Amino acid sequence: MARLVQFGLSITRAQDDRLKAIAERDGSSRAEVARRLIEIALPFVDGGLGIDFARLVTILEFCSLAQDCIMQKVAPEEADRLLALAITNAKKYHAAQR
Repeated sequence: MARLVQFGLSITRAQDDRLKAIAERDGSSRAEVARRLIEIALPFVDGGLGIDFARLVTILEFCSLAQDCIMQKVAPEEADRLLALAITNAKKYHAAQR
C-alpha cells in the first residue's frame, strides 16, 4: 500500500453517518471508504469533468434495456447466458475493493 499522509478533514454529520454505514457494510474503516471515494472521483476532477449521476444511471438503464430487447429478438437462446456473464464480470471487475 502507498505511504499515507494524514491531514485534517471536516465533514458533515450526515456525510460521516454515510461513511460509517458503508464502512460497516464493507468491513472497512471510514478512512478506507473515504480513500476509495477519492480514488474514484480524482480522475474526473483532474480531467475537469463533472458527473450527472441521474443522467449516467438513465443512460446505463436505457442501454441495458435496449441491448436486452435486441438480444431477445436476435439471439434469445444467448440472452440468459450473456446476462449471467455480465453479472460475473461486474463482480470480478467492478466489485468494491477491500
